[in-house]
Amino acid sequence: MRKIVVCIFLTGFVFLFTTIFTHAQNGNNLLDLYLNKLEGLLMEKKNTLIDLFENQKNLSDRRHEELLAFYKEIGREKSRNVTNYQQDYLSRIAETRDILGERNLEDFEEGKKQELREEIGQDVKQYLEELLQE
Repeated sequence: MRKIVVCIFLTGFVFLFTTIFTHAQNGNNLLDLYLNKLEGLLMEKKNTLIDLFENQKNLSDRRHEELLAFYKEIGREKSRNVTNYQQDYLSRIAETRDILGERNLEDFEEGKKQELREEIGQDVKQYLEELLQE
């Protein structure tokens, strides 16, 4: 009977030790499971952040290209405006030259002399009137 009790006791002890060891192994598996889950979540967040930064960089690059294209277009437009103004100015000079070429410069000179005489006459008249009033 004693042998049976000792066998049962030893069997129980082995069974208990095996159960404790198995639970300890399951605890490691649980820890590994948590670590794997945490690592998966961290990798997911890391990938999300990488995608976010790549999207921001792509957006920034596109905005830079758009601004560069805008500046180039503005430069071309201003260059066209300057060219148009220059052509308009040259055409007005040519028209004025043609008009002056058609007019007799002597008539122009005579007209200016007459205007100057009239202005001088008015100034002298005004000056004399001021002298007489004093």
